[in-house]
Amino acid sequence: MHKDIWGYALLAFIGWVIITANAMTRIERACAPVGWGANVLTSVTALALPSQQKPLQELGDRLEYGCRFTIWRLLYQKEYNDYLAAGGMPAKSESSQTVQSTAQPEKAQDPVAAPNKGAIANPDAPVSKE
Repeated sequence: MHKDIWGYALLAFIGWVIITANAMTRIERACAPVGWGANVLTSVTALALPSQQKPLQELGDRLEYGCRFTIWRLLYQKEYNDYLAAGGMPAKSESSQTVQSTAQPEKAQDPVAAPNKGAIANPDAPVSKE
């Protein structure tokens, strides 16, 4: 009977972790038990040995960060490396590259030929395009 309860609890936890649209939320939820355990141990330590509360809390924070980092590396590192390899941009399709190559670059405004050269710019004023 007790094995069934632990099995259902584990399935509920896995469902709670997986059922979300955000990857960061999944990572936070997967590592939540580490944080919960660290909080319980820190609270018990605060009662018994108050001088050891801060080092134990820092250890718990490092363990939780380690959990999050490990899961991120296992599940999302490859996608991140591909993103960086593409120059920090999502992978482009062939049609978007064609449109980009045929677009005309905008002319840079010559600061010498700009009117009101010595005037202080008003950031609220509308910008005129020439």
